[in-house]
Amino acid sequence: MIVYQPTRDVSASAQLTYNNMRTYYAVDWALPTIVEQITGLDNWDILSDGDVIGAICLAWDNDECYLRDLQVSSQYQNQGIGA
Repeated sequence: MIVYQPTRDVSASAQLTYNNMRTYYAVDWALPTIVEQITGLDNWDILSDGDVIGAICLAWDNDECYLRDLQVSSQYQNQGIGA
């Protein structure tokens, strides 16, 4: 069963983002840069059987919420978790 909880380790979320996205960017992001960019967001862990398997980052602008980032660990991709 998939459940969500407020992020407990922003560095782990940054690592997941780095792992998933590094091949898509022309520049090599440093992990501290990713941590800095997501720290001010509303961050949530995606869990399966108690293990963190993904991350959701939400940004708020007044009364509107935007999905800023959705990452799922590679071994859990293509299973409908990000759908």
